[in-house]
Amino acid sequence: MTKTVDEYWQLIEDILRRKDRTRSHGEQLRESVADLLATPQGRDSIRDRLNGEGGKFEGRQRFVDEIVRVLESPKAADADMSPGDRLAIQETVVTRTRPKVDSAHWNMLWLLRHEGNINAGKIVLESLTKVAKKGDDLLRSLPNLPAWKQIAPDRIVTLLEAAQQASRDVELTNRIERVLSWARNLGSTKGNRDVDHANDTSLAERAASGSSSGTSAVEQPERAAGQAPQPRSLRVPRNLAQTLPSLLKAIENLFKEQEARHTELQQARNNSTEELERLHADLQAQEGLTRKYMTRVDQLELDLKEHARELAEVCNKMRQVEHQLAEAQQEAESARHRADDYIHEATLARDNAVRSFQASLWDRLRSCLVEVLDESAQNDGLSAEQQFFRHRLQEIRDALSDLGVPPY
Repeated sequence: MTKTVDEYWQLIEDILRRKDRTRSHGEQLRESVADLLATPQGRDSIRDRLNGEGGKFEGRQRFVDEIVRVLESPKAADADMSPGDRLAIQETVVTRTRPKVDSAHWNMLWLLRHEGNINAGKIVLESLTKVAKKGDDLLRSLPNLPAWKQIAPDRIVTLLEAAQQASRDVELTNRIERVLSWARNLGSTKGNRDVDHANDTSLAERAASGSSSGTSAVEQPERAAGQAPQPRSLRVPRNLAQTLPSLLKAIENLFKEQEARHTELQQARNNSTEELERLHADLQAQEGLTRKYMTRVDQLELDLKEHARELAEVCNKMRQVEHQLAEAQQEAESARHRADDYIHEATLARDNAVRSFQASLWDRLRSCLVEVLDESAQNDGLSAEQQFFRHRLQEIRDALSDLGVPPY
């Protein structure tokens, strides 16, 4: 980035505050948003700003529109942005935009669906329930939605199909199917005005049929919308005095019907209140369990980190012991070699000393044994004592020879 994050935001805020923005300003705004999305610091600043940090954000709707355009561009797919970072930005835009007025909300949902996000249909369904109350006709409310007037018809069809696939309510699925038929034919019709005109015509027809069957035109659409029926109009004959008892009876019956209807609605309200309280209690219990499990998960993560640290320390100590063991083995091997050398030298010295001693001993005794060194000498002419001593000298010579004297 050639600029800092603060410099980019200063440029973006200046452009968004302008009332007379030109094409050049729009290009600068889009390039600045793209540069912020290209860096981790920029993406963090975008999420923080959309989450409300930094005070009032003038031009917020235009800014999120530019985020959608940048993420839809082919350059965004090649940018240095991981799928997790991209999804984080998309989820922030979806959660921090208003489904009723922000087209960026629906365009980002379409982009999530287009990229294969498995939760896109569920999020679209939740957004539809925010803009239309339960029981309302989606065909009445959605075509008049300010945010939908700026979305391409094919994207509307894709979003409605995703919501229909994610729906598990048969009634809601049928309601979505009706507005989906309108969206598919949106390109060949004149848009919202034709749908409103068709609705008005069908209402008029239902009102006419209601009048012909004895029901007022006002009562028929109200029943179709799930509201309480209005009191039936009383036919007052010309001679009021003659029909006064029947009129009072009719009024009495009318009040009884209204009282019964009021009691029924009150009972339904009480039942709804009890169901709401039960759901609220279940929700609180689930939240408590969730917090408990999250605390347990955090504790397990801390234990895992502690065990990982201990394992790393044990591995380091093991490597140190292995190193010391290798050094000890090398020293033992060196000592063994030195001992072998010393033994060999000592053996040679001993052998040399023995041979030297034998040679020295032989040199000293040779002159004493000179008489018996010659085996061929005859013993004739010797006295018995001389022969005895000669024999003793020969035994001494043989004993020395057995002991290696002389050594050669």
